[in-house]
Amino acid sequence: MRHIFERFVALGSITDLFRELGEQGVTTKSWTTRTGKARGGRPLDKNYLYKLLNNRTLIGEMKSGDQWHAGAHEPIVPADLWGNAHALLDDRHRPKKRASNMQCDFLLKGPVFGSDGRAYSPWRSSVRNGRSYAYYVSQSKIAAGSAASELPRCPAGELEAVIVEYLRGQLRAPASWLGSLLESVQQHPHYEEAAVLAMLANVDAVWDMLVLDVRRELVQTTVQRVTIGTDKVSISLDLDGVGQVVLDLLKGLSPKLVAAAS
Repeated sequence: MRHIFERFVALGSITDLFRELGEQGVTTKSWTTRTGKARGGRPLDKNYLYKLLNNRTLIGEMKSGDQWHAGAHEPIVPADLWGNAHALLDDRHRPKKRASNMQCDFLLKGPVFGSDGRAYSPWRSSVRNGRSYAYYVSQSKIAAGSAASELPRCPAGELEAVIVEYLRGQLRAPASWLGSLLESVQQHPHYEEAAVLAMLANVDAVWDMLVLDVRRELVQTTVQRVTIGTDKVSISLDLDGVGQVVLDLLKGLSPKLVAAAS
């Protein structure tokens, strides 16, 4: 346990520590039950390392209720080593000052998955030399390191550009799905196919002038799922969401969109 703290302080990186311990074949504690079944001995992952580095029993404390108190056992990790490790951990969680021209709000939060079924999460690198980079990263890579999956880490701007172009293409040419909208949409008293086609086309035409919040709402409402494979990206449309957008346009419930589509 102490060795892991020492190596974390020396390396300054959970990722580098995870990689080094994996190369050394370090695993979780293993034991055999009374019935002869083997337990533990699993490869470490980053979640395990974070829990270990935050385990205060290693510095001689015991938890009572919500409070930690001095225990009767001897500490395994010295206080100064613990302090150095937690200075690094605290620095990782401290809000970083980002350069104003690098501020980035993710358009996709929730519908992105890998072909292995694991979710992709928004991730932003630390600020270095005034620059920060945004990605969508597979949970497999987050939990077990970059070598755990062949699925790519996707630059946020590039992936979002693909999704937006797909969605705008659907707005420009909705013939393949327009007739599949819910009856409640098609039977709206103001529903006329020609008018709806024109409104959708106009939303596409002024897309770049829409404020970020409106663009994000459109993407989140109308994109059902994005699946990232090793060599392609698949996108599916949420027809219920698209239908709601059409209804909002017809009813005038989304003034910003109505203004854009007018």
